[in-house]
Amino acid sequence: MTNQEEVKATDAASWWEDPIDAVISPVALFDRRRTAPLGIPILMIVFGAILAYVVLLPVTSMVMEAQAASNPQAAQAMQQYGTVFRLVGAVFAPIGMLLILAWIGLLLWGFGRLFDVRIIYSRALLIAVLAAWVSVIGQILGGVVLMLTGADPGADMMSAISFGVLRFTGSEGIPRTLVPLLGRLDVFALWQAALWAIGISTIYRVPRSRGFLIAACVLVLSALPEVLLALLPQPGAP
Repeated sequence: MTNQEEVKATDAASWWEDPIDAVISPVALFDRRRTAPLGIPILMIVFGAILAYVVLLPVTSMVMEAQAASNPQAAQAMQQYGTVFRLVGAVFAPIGMLLILAWIGLLLWGFGRLFDVRIIYSRALLIAVLAAWVSVIGQILGGVVLMLTGADPGADMMSAISFGVLRFTGSEGIPRTLVPLLGRLDVFALWQAALWAIGISTIYRVPRSRGFLIAACVLVLSALPEVLLALLPQPGAP
């Protein structure tokens, strides 16, 4: 494909179609965005993270109130500073998303190079950003399920919003370092990893099997920051 043809392919679809194509036509999405700049996709996923946070505000409030119900001090703090907590959350939602995407992009780049794919970081980050729309959808659906089922103050929230193994096992009684890894055995986490594989194989014209090998490694290693946090002493722990 010539540079002129690539530009035409990129312009053939509007940017707002990317979240839709990430779900229904990922090969076509990665094919037409192979040389696209990063600016617009990043702005869109930031907007998506903020939108998901706003949509889930009723669920977030419900969970916070339910957890504070058995804790008078927490209930008082919610009454005084609940609005501040929500505003801070709106700021940190996109920041957290960007940090995660930067980490995923680094892993895609590193394992791509390890498995002989001449990937550059900007394309690895683009793949991570476009695939992240599946994660946003998963967050919203998890919130919807939680709203429909209610928020018991003593409930295991990780189990309540999971679409994978944790829904059946829960996180209580499981070693804290294992919980992030089990969280990767989830419909939306696996779906997102499949999009990484499709993105790598489509943009760099490598066998799909190699793309899935890279994606599998990234899926496991992406849990590393959470595992390291789980190793830290917890407040009140002996």
